[in-house]
Amino acid sequence: MTSFKPLLNLTNTRLSVIFIVFLGSLILNSCSSLQPKNNDYRINKITDINNEIFWKMNGRMSLRFADGSSEKINMLWTQSGKRLTLEFSGTFGLGSHVIKVKSDGSATITSSKLNESADSLTALWDQFSPIPLPIEAFSYWIKGLTHPFIMPLNSKETNDPKSKQFTQLDWQIKMSRYELRKTYQMPNKIKFSNGIESASVFIDNWIFY
Repeated sequence: MTSFKPLLNLTNTRLSVIFIVFLGSLILNSCSSLQPKNNDYRINKITDINNEIFWKMNGRMSLRFADGSSEKINMLWTQSGKRLTLEFSGTFGLGSHVIKVKSDGSATITSSKLNESADSLTALWDQFSPIPLPIEAFSYWIKGLTHPFIMPLNSKETNDPKSKQFTQLDWQIKMSRYELRKTYQMPNKIKFSNGIESASVFIDNWIFY
C-alpha cells in the first residue's frame, strides 16, 4: 500500500512557510506605516515651532504697489529669543539698512540716511514700510503659521502644503512651496495680497540652531 504521509508532511511544510511569509509581510507593512516618511508633509504647529527661538531666514521679497510699480529687496531675518535683527537692502529708497528689536520690545532702524527708534517693531514698521503689511503677523506667516490670537478666515489646511492658504487682517496668504528643515515643513514661497497691494517672499534658506 502506498503511503501518503511524506506528501502530507510536504504539503503541511509548504503551508507553514507560506503562512510565516504572509505573517511577516503583514508585520513589516504595519511597522512601515507607523514610521514617518521623509516626503510626508506635516503642517507646522505653533506650540512646536515656537519652541525654536533661535533661527535664521534669508530670501527675497517682491513688492507690488497700488499704482502698478514694483520693487525687489533682499532680506535676512535673525531671531535670538525675544531679540531679532532684520537686514534689508534695496527698499524704502534707503539702500541697505538694519532693524533691531531688543528683548524689551523696543526697535531701531539704521542706515546711511537715518537712525530712528520706536517703542515696538510694529510702530517702527508702520512708519517706514512702503506697504501696510502687518509685521507682527508677518513673523508668523513666513513660518507657515496663522497668527495665534487672530481668527483666520477662509482657512484651508491639508496634508498638501501647496493648498495651504488663509486670510488674516485683510491679507490673503498662500503657500506654494516648502522644504523640510528638522521636523518642520518651512515655506519657500509665500504670496501676500490685500486686493490692492501684494508681496511675494522667496526664501532661500531656513536655519535652526
